[in-house]
Amino acid sequence: MGIMDKLMRGYEIWKIGKYTRRRAALTPEFEQRDKEYYDQNYKDGIYSHGSVQSESAVTRAKSIKRAL
Repeated sequence: MGIMDKLMRGYEIWKIGKYTRRRAALTPEFEQRDKEYYDQNYKDGIYSHGSVQSESAVTRAKSIKRAL
């Protein structure tokens, strides 16, 4: 009985692994960015798209963010 339980447990673990592992073909490719990139392009969690935003645009974005 111990061998049968061990085989069934191994099969169940294999099935779980089969359906839960990440599939490289289905996941999108993300560019790895470092901390410096985010420090340059984001201010208070708001993407600046490489340009300096006016203070009113930043405060407007913050108020929208708070409203959500």
